[in-house]
Amino acid sequence: EARRDFFLIFKEAVNNVAKYSKCKHASVHISVKQQRLLLDIRDDGIGFNINSADDGNGLINMKKRADSLNGKFNINSAPGKGTEVLLNVPV
Repeated sequence: EARRDFFLIFKEAVNNVAKYSKCKHASVHISVKQQRLLLDIRDDGIGFNINSADDGNGLINMKKRADSLNGKFNINSAPGKGTEVLLNVPV
C-alpha cells in the first residue's frame, strides 16, 4: 500500500507538470537520506498561487496519501516562478 501511495503521488505530480505547467524544463529527483525517501519534482513553468488554488482532487489526494505514509508533503509555487513538489517519507 505504501509503494502504491508513493507511486500515485509521483504520478499525479508529473501529470500536473505535463498538463498545466507549460514549462520548458522539469526535473525529478528521488533519493534516500537518513532512512527517509525524498521525492523532489520541479518545473520552470507558469506556477500558480497556492492560496487561491481550487484544491482539486489531485492536490487533496496527494496530501492524504502523504499523511497515510506518515510523510511530509509540501508544494511551493508562485505565478511565473514554477512549481516544486516535495515529499519526505520514512523508509
